[in-house]
Amino acid sequence: MAYGDSHRLFLQNMLLVRCTSQAEVERLHAQANNQFPDAVSEPLDTFIGSINGQLDCINLELRSTLDETAGDRVWALVNTKGDEIAKLATNYSPAELNAFKHVIELIVNAEDGNFSIASSVCLNETHRQLTSNTKMQTQDFLKQLVRDQWLTVTDNGYYVMAPRTVLELQTYLQDEYGELIRPCYLCKDIVTKGQRCDNDGCETVMHLFCANRYIPVHNNDCPQCGQSWDRCIEFGDQVHSAGQLEQSRIAVSRSRASLAAEASEAPMANVKAEAMSSDDEDE
Repeated sequence: MAYGDSHRLFLQNMLLVRCTSQAEVERLHAQANNQFPDAVSEPLDTFIGSINGQLDCINLELRSTLDETAGDRVWALVNTKGDEIAKLATNYSPAELNAFKHVIELIVNAEDGNFSIASSVCLNETHRQLTSNTKMQTQDFLKQLVRDQWLTVTDNGYYVMAPRTVLELQTYLQDEYGELIRPCYLCKDIVTKGQRCDNDGCETVMHLFCANRYIPVHNNDCPQCGQSWDRCIEFGDQVHSAGQLEQSRIAVSRSRASLAAEASEAPMANVKAEAMSSDDEDE
């Protein structure tokens, strides 16, 4: 079927939402077909393929992945030349884009490979990047990243990369962070929340839902090295306990106190230096 009005309507709706669920994509597909009943109805995969054929020349693509928490499919309209964040998030200032890159760096390099950062730490680290912002403005910026579906705040108070970021920035993530970004053995999508083999020499990782589907019917063994998957290591924001979050908050509080002390000592040091300079001049 040729690209037509139903495809254009669907694409317009995707431009508005940018990233959405499989159920919503199916609803938008049905709506587009109902709006133009004279057009020949296409199955969803074929319909999206027709749209992607038109988008290729402008480096856009409708792409899907599985939500790493629920395992549900999500769709996003992504820039296929996503080698730089600046090409993707044009609604932000250069300083905000650098701050966003810093947040991504913190998430990817998180302790124990958990791909998450405590909200209090994220706020403070981002505020150091946005030096001209008030703390409230920095908080609003992080909320905007969540609204724009670049970041997600988990129930246990951690920032993680949202599906849109994993989809649209996968080239950037793989180029920038190399071996820290690994694909799922089963579905081949990036894994930031799942299970990894306990064998130090094995790099097998899987999403939780992929492992739950694959491992039980393959003798509970790692598909690459054969080690028992019963010893696998779970990683991602779900491993954080309330105690760990509280420790993180205490660390931030201590950091704030240290910075405040340094700030209060600086003026006194300047006064002493000026006094000593004045004494030298009098002599």
